Amino acid sequence: MLPQPGGLVIARTDADLTATTAAGPRLTVVPNTSTPTAQSLVASIDRRPMYAPTVIQKIFGNYGLVPTLRFTTEAASTSGETEELIPMTVAPGKTYVFTLEAPSATWAQEQKALEAIVSDADVKPANFPS
Repeated sequence: MLPQPGGLVIARTDADLTATTAAGPRLTVVPNTSTPTAQSLVASIDRRPMYAPTVIQKIFGNYGLVPTLRFTTEAASTSGETEELIPMTVAPGKTYVFTLEAPSATWAQEQKALEAIVSDADVKPANFPS
């Protein structure tokens, strides 16, 4: 999922900034004017097929419990890509959706570092695009 206007992409390599499927870890952040639910996150995914979609509640920094959607793009747990979508509401009608991506074969090693970036993010409502 590549960013919409007002979005941000962080990746280990320049090629992964714009690749359809990243070869390494990538974090994308896009603004959203509504607070997504687990169901709307699943419905909004433009990636097919989607295997093992799982919604859990996780704590990220000062944001408290946040619904987090995780899925893979291949049936085999070591193939394809694992993605995690995390909607962070910073004010009413102001939500950023963080998408964490990494090859499924390295997800276990990359997940902690990617989630630490989200936990440490200090997203200010004033920075939300108009």
